[in-house]
Amino acid sequence: APLASASSMKCRPSVAKPGRAANTKPGSTAREFAVIPVENGYKALNACINEHPDIVLLDWQMPDIDGIKVCQTLKANVRTATLPVIMVTGMDTTPDRIRGMSVGADEYITKPFDVHEIRARVNAVVDRQRQARNQHWLSGIPSEARLQSEFDQIAANGAPPHSLITITVAGLGHLQEKSGTVAAEVMSRRISEVLWQQSLASNRTVPAQLSLNRWCLLCPGDGARGLEAAVKQELNNLLADTLASFKIKRHATAKYRNYRQLTEKI
Repeated sequence: APLASASSMKCRPSVAKPGRAANTKPGSTAREFAVIPVENGYKALNACINEHPDIVLLDWQMPDIDGIKVCQTLKANVRTATLPVIMVTGMDTTPDRIRGMSVGADEYITKPFDVHEIRARVNAVVDRQRQARNQHWLSGIPSEARLQSEFDQIAANGAPPHSLITITVAGLGHLQEKSGTVAAEVMSRRISEVLWQQSLASNRTVPAQLSLNRWCLLCPGDGARGLEAAVKQELNNLLADTLASFKIKRHATAKYRNYRQLTEKI
């Protein structure tokens, strides 16, 4: 089924969530979306906050607040700032396009449009967004979103016991104050590189950077002790001539059904 028909996007915005359409054939690998059409800009803003969509298809001309203002509001709110927006509008001049992109729209499609183009653009934007969520912006290693996805999949599939190794480095804030943000970020990236290399040497291990000074390693339980020891040695070597220090802990995960339960306890 198409993401949305031309008529449903003619004069009102839509927000889309993953879902399976009623006429999807069994075994189909085509991506389907549940589409939530709303009547005006205010309802679009509420839906984006309450429904947690993957993407917004937004018209420019609406009866209350226009699409430009809606897009600006979404991008200014920390809860919706990363939500991708596609403008679908009859405003087709070059200045219109520039204005739409300048307020944060990820794509700009003019009417009349082909539904196949809508599908292609939506899939491309969603893929880019998911890839960005799965990589930490600073180091490029997996982010917490990727870690959560991996853990939840392991828990759902009843995989053999895993362990989560958490690493917190103290002193990067002081380094940032003394030598600047770049110096702290360089050190953070070097730590991420160490953990990435250790994950490659350890079978089926997922490293993740959570913040400037926090990391996790999700690994099979039978290799966790050895991995913890190797990481300790590498970090001791890396941080030996600095004022930074680190704490590392190993957590059994078998009793937790999902990542949220796990993080509430550790």
